[in-house]
Amino acid sequence: CRLIENNSQARVIITTHAYIYGNHEYFAGEFVNEDTSIFGCPAPSAAYGSNNGDDIWEKLISKYDNIDLTICGHVEGEMYVTKRANKNGNLKSEIVCDFNSTEKQENAGFVLLLHFSGDHNTVTTELISTNKNQYYKSKYQTSFTLNQ
Repeated sequence: CRLIENNSQARVIITTHAYIYGNHEYFAGEFVNEDTSIFGCPAPSAAYGSNNGDDIWEKLISKYDNIDLTICGHVEGEMYVTKRANKNGNLKSEIVCDFNSTEKQENAGFVLLLHFSGDHNTVTTELISTNKNQYYKSKYQTSFTLNQ
């Protein structure tokens, strides 16, 4: 947090693994039991020194106006952009993108490109298949505005 606070003029992008579910709710990550976690992935837990999606929002992203974008995965076969107002009422953009299940089926070598406009306020996404040398699904080729 000190890095973000000490560089308040810098525009910040956060990347993390599990942050938002496909239904746009924040990843809670409660343990089902000691040996198993939801969705077969070790669930984050404060008891184990980790933070879940709600914690990441509350402790970090909602507090800083210079965090413009959060990118996560973990929701296989999904890509979408959502926005949420932080504590100061500024909208924060969030991208969920995880093509692991699609990748296993298609051996496509997916790469999600983010193109930022000259003023750094508009982001255009392109999902490309490096193995097939083509764009993948027009619904993943989108643009959105970063709101501060």
